[in-house]
Amino acid sequence: MSPKVKMLFEDLAKQIGAPPPQLARVYQQGIKPADIAPAEIRAAFYSDRYLIVDEGETAITTNYILPNGDRLQMPAFYMLIKPN
Repeated sequence: MSPKVKMLFEDLAKQIGAPPPQLARVYQQGIKPADIAPAEIRAAFYSDRYLIVDEGETAITTNYILPNGDRLQMPAFYMLIKPN
């Protein structure tokens, strides 16, 4: 999960008074979304063995409708990594 998602969920909980129902179900099952930064992923893939071909920020469109009628867009990041 992008570090920006944590802030998004906190803001959303303030707006609607609770986490979205889909997220609440995830937490009820004891699943915690991963909080990992791109630098931590880079550190796990040693540059002598792996090449980061591409990386960037994006958003994941969910099926959750915000109070203003928009769909919730969750910030995300991606990395394309290949072995050397």
